[in-house]
Amino acid sequence: MKLKLFCLLALMGCICMPAMAFEDYDDDTPKGKPNVFFDYFSRPSDVKFSWAEDLRSKVMEGIQATSRVEVIDVDSKDILKIEQSRREADNFSAGDDMDRLAVMYQEGANFLISGSVTSISAAKQVDKETQKITYSAQSAFSLKVIDPKDGKVVTTKTFTGSCGGSSGIGILDALASSAKSTPEEAMAAANSDATRKMKKFVDEVFPIWGKVLELDEVKKDEAKKLYIGVGELLGVKKDVVFDVCVIREVAGRKSRKIIGEIKVTEVAGDDISLCEVKKGGKEIYAAVNGDQKVVAIVKPK
Repeated sequence: MKLKLFCLLALMGCICMPAMAFEDYDDDTPKGKPNVFFDYFSRPSDVKFSWAEDLRSKVMEGIQATSRVEVIDVDSKDILKIEQSRREADNFSAGDDMDRLAVMYQEGANFLISGSVTSISAAKQVDKETQKITYSAQSAFSLKVIDPKDGKVVTTKTFTGSCGGSSGIGILDALASSAKSTPEEAMAAANSDATRKMKKFVDEVFPIWGKVLELDEVKKDEAKKLYIGVGELLGVKKDVVFDVCVIREVAGRKSRKIIGEIKVTEVAGDDISLCEVKKGGKEIYAAVNGDQKVVAIVKPK
């Protein structure tokens, strides 16, 4: 039955999107920045504590850099802080028990991000001609977004990659094209790439979205410019690209169908931006004038 429903949605042109933390399109305007608590990373015993901590720091730094969520490090909360001596222990895991989640919720958490390191390792290479020793690094980890109200997992993302040697695919693709002179340098370079790759993660899980407020410029039956109900407050900037979607209900579930694409030309306030229509002008015009629920959702890069 689930397979049939999936096929039906595909045939109807509904676009399957990644799991999102905010999908309540019944509100005319999205809520403000969510408070996201950032938990400690678990790791296997063969992963160095310092490398796992550095990876966690770089991932958190990347999420903070998006300016799209309020990141709260659990290490800054006495009630949630776990001493380093315990975190250094083999097979440490902060856990997702409901008591701890309840405390986070009471402390104002809208969501929790927890991380699990699968592997972090550095390999030595020796140049046959010069005998120069260099190191490449490889890492794999996952991030889990949890709703602290009920403990439900919003989404889980897995990332892998490398620095030096053969290029990897995913979150830790090497910024540097060459290997490093020490294992620590190789791992640091790989971990640093996690910072910039977090933007796509945030775009997918905590997307900027806003209702299409009104059409500003129309030629015949084609929308050319329009206003959306999201702006500076949520980090919208000039040239940010949004998908324009029609929200509808299919089999008791909300679905999104992409009908066009717009680009911000002016951030006009905390909760309003002017955009030019890049694709789907006729479809957008028809949807807005047909009293359909039309929203703009940031396009992940």
